[in-house]
Amino acid sequence: MINMGQKQPFEEFYFRFWFTNVLSSGDVLSNLEETEVVNYDTGEDVSETLIDSNKTVVGATSVDIWLKGGETGNTYKYTLRARTANGEGIEADGVLAVFEL
Repeated sequence: MINMGQKQPFEEFYFRFWFTNVLSSGDVLSNLEETEVVNYDTGEDVSETLIDSNKTVVGATSVDIWLKGGETGNTYKYTLRARTANGEGIEADGVLAVFEL
């Protein structure tokens, strides 16, 4: 699991998930099948409010997602599920804390 660090509720920016460590030699990403964000403590799905899926960028070995929002004091788990050109299903997970400084 990736430690994504922390952000403030107002901040919006791209975060890059690298898949190079799980891709087979010569394989590349073909599409992102799912991005899920849940409140780490409650398990509530908050994907709609914490990412802008219209701004997602899928590269050959990485995926950039647009982070936004969040409530101060909460921690969120991000899960990305992707498919490769060879048909493999791979996943990356990260944790992000939100704090007003």
